[in-house]
Amino acid sequence: MLDPRQEHRMVFQALTSGVRGCVRWARRPLEWVRDVKRWQPTDVEREVAGFLKRHGLEALRQKREYRDSLGDPKDYFYDVVFPYGGLENGLYLEVVLDIPDDDLSVVKIVSVHEQRERAGDRKGWR
Repeated sequence: MLDPRQEHRMVFQALTSGVRGCVRWARRPLEWVRDVKRWQPTDVEREVAGFLKRHGLEALRQKREYRDSLGDPKDYFYDVVFPYGGLENGLYLEVVLDIPDDDLSVVKIVSVHEQRERAGDRKGWR
């Protein structure tokens, strides 16, 4: 089991690295972004990376995982709300650490949706 702070840094690094293959998409969020919203997944990846680079590790919230619905049990999941696509309250993105690596980890986006209410308590948000 990884130290929670180390895991948090790994997820942040994977999301902000810009290296192809460090961010994977689960089927449902990929379909929602690509087919429903008609956005490019790489554009979403680039925008969240820029947001996190500007606002730091604190903008990526680490939460203890209690759900088992992801099929692959994890200790933590991570979420961020960031401005995207003209959405009034931003875009909510939830990720898990897929392949931990001290040099360059891989994360998987497991959920994405329009944020329903203002994320005023979030680091970096308006």
